[in-house]
Amino acid sequence: MFNLHNKKTQRIIAGIIVAILVLAMVIPLLAQAAGKKSEPVSFGIEWEAIPGREDEVQGGTQENPAPAPEAGAASPEAASDDPLSGGRTDDGAEPDDGMLLETAGEGEPEEAPSGNTARSGSTTGEAAVLNFPSPVSAESLDPVLVGEARGILTYPDRVMKSGITVDGVDCSGLTEAQAYAAVSGNMQTRRQALITMESPETDKSEAVTVAELGLYWTNPLVLDEAGSYGHAANIIARYKEDKDLERNGADFAAEISFDRAQVERAVSGRAGAFSQSAIDAKLTREGGVFNVIPGQTGYVVDVGESAGRIIDMLLSGWAGENRRVELAMEIDEPRGKTEELMQVKDLLGTYTTSYESSGTNRSNNIANGCRLLNGHMLYPGERLSVLDCITPFTEENGYYLAGSYLGSQVVDSFGGGICQVSTTLYNAVIRSELTVNERYNHSMIIGYVEPSMDAAIAESSGMDFKFTNSTEHPVYIEGYTSGKRITFNIYGIETRDPGHRVEFKSETLEVINPEGEKIYTDSAQPIGYISVASPHTGYKAQLWKITYENGVEVSREIFNKSTYNPAPLSATVGTAGEMSPAFSEAIASNNIEAVKAMINNGTAAAGSAPPVDVTSEAQAAANEAYAIAIAEGADEETAMARAQEAAAAKVVELTGGQ
Repeated sequence: MFNLHNKKTQRIIAGIIVAILVLAMVIPLLAQAAGKKSEPVSFGIEWEAIPGREDEVQGGTQENPAPAPEAGAASPEAASDDPLSGGRTDDGAEPDDGMLLETAGEGEPEEAPSGNTARSGSTTGEAAVLNFPSPVSAESLDPVLVGEARGILTYPDRVMKSGITVDGVDCSGLTEAQAYAAVSGNMQTRRQALITMESPETDKSEAVTVAELGLYWTNPLVLDEAGSYGHAANIIARYKEDKDLERNGADFAAEISFDRAQVERAVSGRAGAFSQSAIDAKLTREGGVFNVIPGQTGYVVDVGESAGRIIDMLLSGWAGENRRVELAMEIDEPRGKTEELMQVKDLLGTYTTSYESSGTNRSNNIANGCRLLNGHMLYPGERLSVLDCITPFTEENGYYLAGSYLGSQVVDSFGGGICQVSTTLYNAVIRSELTVNERYNHSMIIGYVEPSMDAAIAESSGMDFKFTNSTEHPVYIEGYTSGKRITFNIYGIETRDPGHRVEFKSETLEVINPEGEKIYTDSAQPIGYISVASPHTGYKAQLWKITYENGVEVSREIFNKSTYNPAPLSATVGTAGEMSPAFSEAIASNNIEAVKAMINNGTAAAGSAPPVDVTSEAQAAANEAYAIAIAEGADEETAMARAQEAAAAKVVELTGGQ
């Protein structure tokens, strides 16, 4: 009888328990690997004849050979359909790569595939061949990526077993660091794939590389998992993994993702090629009659939805090939319905100014600017910039050289006079009670409207007149010129009470008289050129908006304030050439009369001749003409007339008409 307190007995019992437990674990594993549920299990490990291990045979080694079968008896391997037998042929030998295999039922032999392959056995003797990718050469790998892997992986130098692939890349015999470089290279190849974005609505397409979509590898540590395969601490688990590698190989997935913001940028950057903006319905007016031109539906790319479609497609079974994707498009509805636009016929505000005293060029500029503004329509909330509508001020855009303000000077520029266009429109707009967003007064007073009723624009300084349609309906701008008068009408749908009326009145707050004189020089003009400009009085003014309801004033408010600078009598003098010291001094002293006198007597330029006595010369010319007339028999009155003409001509000759 066992003494359970005896240590030797206890060790025997423990050994028996461990053996039972091992059997309990091993038997199911071997049965599962062999595809059997009830056949007896042999604990002798059976090695297949694989390259480098041809000397090993089933059931033992050359030192301990397995017993030979009795004569006439079938080899256990020949009769077995156990997958652990490694798919041996009937004579017990596994065919090497390149040997001829003959499948059951076929008379013609076929050559076994070379390269990395695995075979599984069957009871019929058929050999099914599984093809794996060709192994990667370690010498072909990027050393920079290999080095990079050392900062990422836990076991960068561990060698992977034959049959292991990652992302379809055969990593057999590579270290984990080398496998990292190989898979990274495969990722780079994927990045060159083209994704063609399409839009059936606009029948357009654009291609983008996957690299532009921000592809990145999310699980590089899968290489540690792949590297551990076949290196299990448990001998049975390791044996099973080795057998799996021999038959089927093991592929580990390299998971990828995309930078959504980068995908959206790629889509957005090409959205213009697909988008087709809606064309709003608009109005035209001919012969006093409005006509409606219907709008057209447009399409715009839904960037967020389209980016999601691209990412979903590439994360669903994409293996690096080129693909096509249909973008998500949104309908861009045009503004304006025919029914509403047909109601735009009420005159909300109108204003007219005259330019009767203007020369040809200025008149042409006013007509051109009016033409460029005529026909604009604003939907509710839409803003108009006069400067945007009528620029650039170039000859190609229909403008001529004419006088315009530059500070306190009047200079010729393309588009001179255009401020009368913006001023006339400004007065029509404020009477329509649309919202004024931006308005500037002139630097000096102008004569075609009262102070504070003007709206200056200047392309060089960015001065602009902007306003917004603050009504609930579209408005139409009509502009035309006739008989050197410019008119703007604002049409819309009148919603103001019939008894409502507004009036604008200018109030001058201060008058600033100009002082002194100012001479400007122009190096492009020769010495002797002079152009004199009249002085301008300065003003401070404000504009009142007065509102009436049924003829009764209900409000009075200051609408704007303006300051106009005074400008003294001025002259622009040509300085191209060498001036005399006295002429330079006269310019510096801003003495216009002295400058004119020196130009008249010819002493403006350096080395000028002495002053000429104009009076004496004129008298001499008159005497000579009188004498000739008398000698010719003319009467006294005729002779005196000729003398006066001769004197006047001499004065013009000597003074240049100044």
